[in-house]
Amino acid sequence: MFSIDFTLPLRLKRKANHWVATCPALDITTQGNNEQEAKTNLIEATRLFLSTCIEKGTIDDVLKGRGVTFIRKTAIVKGEGQYAKRNQYTVSLPFNTRIKSECHA
Repeated sequence: MFSIDFTLPLRLKRKANHWVATCPALDITTQGNNEQEAKTNLIEATRLFLSTCIEKGTIDDVLKGRGVTFIRKTAIVKGEGQYAKRNQYTVSLPFNTRIKSECHA
């Protein structure tokens, strides 16, 4: 099994009684009672969004034009270098692979 890691920009903002977490690169927004809950909810929402895009075969269309590139199985958003580590989050999408030991040469 292997995974693809997406490192994406994170914006956290306190509202009246809750926290809002946003990924501007994918236009995903969630909320939680505290910072950690909002971030955890954003990770789960992003994982579900990207998994659905892969299942439907639309991942290329979704990522195209958003400046997402892959480096060593990690997706990096171009132009987000100014964000500190705390302003990023990583989502891992695991993939099961089956490799046959037979050679059909």
